Amino acid sequence: MLSAAAALLALFLCIGLLEPLAAFFRNAIALSGLSGVYTGPLLKCMTISILTMIGESLCKDAGQAAGACAVQLVGVAAALYAALPLMRTFLTMIGECL
Repeated sequence: MLSAAAALLALFLCIGLLEPLAAFFRNAIALSGLSGVYTGPLLKCMTISILTMIGESLCKDAGQAAGACAVQLVGVAAALYAALPLMRTFLTMIGECL
């Protein structure tokens, strides 16, 4: 129970650190002038990977190796799904160049 409380405290402290990071990405996106077609999937994939790592670690700490593998597999599938618009745009750009 104590370790769960420590993990929640660390999570709440970490959330405070994410706001400057989010502000940095918003500023970088605004300065680059890139469309949301490019930046949206990238940010989604980053978020999915972070959440997948947290979920996988929680499963491993609970002694659930199979659950950790399942979380990792679902995270990879979700990241690939989130990246589909970016891959489609990239392939369209390559096709136009050829």
